[in-house]
Amino acid sequence: MAATPQFVSAANLGCAKFQNSDGTTGKTVFTVGSNGSRVLAMVATSDSLSALQFTLTLERSSVSYKVDTFTVPGADLSQPTTNWNMLDPEWLRWLDPNEPHLILPSGVTLKVTPIAAVPSGKEVSIIVMGGDF
Repeated sequence: MAATPQFVSAANLGCAKFQNSDGTTGKTVFTVGSNGSRVLAMVATSDSLSALQFTLTLERSSVSYKVDTFTVPGADLSQPTTNWNMLDPEWLRWLDPNEPHLILPSGVTLKVTPIAAVPSGKEVSIIVMGGDF
């Protein structure tokens, strides 16, 4: 255990946009800093009318570890762009419900892969907000 508290010292923002032309190609959405990082939020936004599924993987030393497959809800007339937090303690029950976040060591990246291509003319953005130690 550390003798003093450890706080993140630099903001770290990761993001990726998925369009129809990307097909089912995965993209890195977050790269951990050299001393590790704390991920505070992972948000997905979509203007697709249909719900879309994506797989979140943690990658280290060229090996992928599946964290979860999540569904981004479809948009509608009352909410033309959906917003959804992927760090939901109701879904990922191992997260602390009072402070859902991830602490990741250096050498790790988070990658998101669509299960099916995003519909033509629509897009999904994944935004990861965190900080580096």
